[in-house]
Amino acid sequence: MKKWITVLFLSVPGFLSIEAQQLQSLYVSMDGDNSNPGTLTHPFRTIQHALDQAQAGTAIFVMAGTYAETLTASVTGTAAQPVSLKNYSGQNAIIDGAYATGAPLLSINNASYFTVSGLQFSGY
Repeated sequence: MKKWITVLFLSVPGFLSIEAQQLQSLYVSMDGDNSNPGTLTHPFRTIQHALDQAQAGTAIFVMAGTYAETLTASVTGTAAQPVSLKNYSGQNAIIDGAYATGAPLLSINNASYFTVSGLQFSGY
């Protein structure tokens, strides 16, 4: 006699979620303003400001341009809610260190579950 076992998997947001979740998206543009809310249509101007607003589960999307900034990230994500810093939709975003005064272009301090992808670092 054969016995059959039926397994049912349910996905309820926030409950037994296996995939990492991005709870908030922030956008940065050369044409933005740090007094904006950081949305796609009203982006921030600086990457550092977006990093300062980020929390676990935040994805920061940087639009095309050359950003003359040194960045410090101290926001921590979790396995389920990582923090990410990345270029927006294949655009060419460059962090230019030509004006950096010996500071690292990106310093990640005491942060876990933080990823960086698609950005170019130059001039350092």
